[in-house]
Amino acid sequence: MATILTRPTNGVSYGVIHTITATDVSDDLITIDFQNSESLVASVIWTDVNGNVKGNGTDTTSTIITYPADGQVALKSGTGTWVAGDILHVICQTARIV
Repeated sequence: MATILTRPTNGVSYGVIHTITATDVSDDLITIDFQNSESLVASVIWTDVNGNVKGNGTDTTSTIITYPADGQVALKSGTGTWVAGDILHVICQTARIV
């Protein structure tokens, strides 16, 4: 399982672009740790190396998003199959309970 450590873009928005590796494909799990204690809500756009969209934030079956801990987002392939070289564009926002 790949764990990507990163920092927030600012105090509210978070983002990372990750190129899928052969290890990511075999493990079928990527955890992105923004190293904070915020609850997050994520959206993912999955593209191939040429920028063709293979799955997006409205197609929840293409990438399964879970939140293993505050400040973390875990990604798993859904109905599609990740290929090494594909790109995951992850954008998060802090989740506020109102």
